[in-house]
Amino acid sequence: MRKSSKPALIIALVLTFCASFAAQTPAPDPQDVADGMRIWRTKGDCQSCHGWAADGRKMDTQMPDGANLRTSRLSRAALITAIKCGRPGRQGKPRPFGDCCGRYLDAFASTPAPDAESLMRSRYSAFVLGRADYLLATWHASTRPDSLVLDPAQRWLGLQVKAHLPLDDAHAEVLFVARSRDASGRATRLTERSRFVRERGRWFYVDGRIG
Repeated sequence: MRKSSKPALIIALVLTFCASFAAQTPAPDPQDVADGMRIWRTKGDCQSCHGWAADGRKMDTQMPDGANLRTSRLSRAALITAIKCGRPGRQGKPRPFGDCCGRYLDAFASTPAPDAESLMRSRYSAFVLGRADYLLATWHASTRPDSLVLDPAQRWLGLQVKAHLPLDDAHAEVLFVARSRDASGRATRLTERSRFVRERGRWFYVDGRIG
């Protein structure tokens, strides 16, 4: 009795489809891969938290634990949001910037940060974006400098809020760690306990104690 050729035919069709799909999928540009690796290792210092292979095995024990990006993949927009704000939304995914800190920066007059932690995170976002105007506007008049010049070569790498400590209805402190890298490539890890005060329904940064 003649054996059925249907299984062989199905396998052949699947292999033909896969080959056709692979042919239609463009190979990554080697220059794009090289540029991405350079940014990963030097500009962003991503491997310090996420590991050189992006598998979550950090290379710097003093840095926060990074996600395994091989299993938890973020879009380009989500990565930018995470770096700007550092505040996860539901299911650990970064919030859209407009729903997180962007609304406070873009609508300062009508949308004040509701608490000290939110203000602190929005001020970090302002450093990332080079928004000296927002930093000055949210700085209490008693300690605010006359002007503020930000270094455009400084790259902010991440924010971790350790504690939000409300003291009363009008005073609070926020303990945080912020990481950055200067133009020479030197990485800095800033630990600060910041003081905030609430006046006329709006929170302001007063000062901070380093270390």
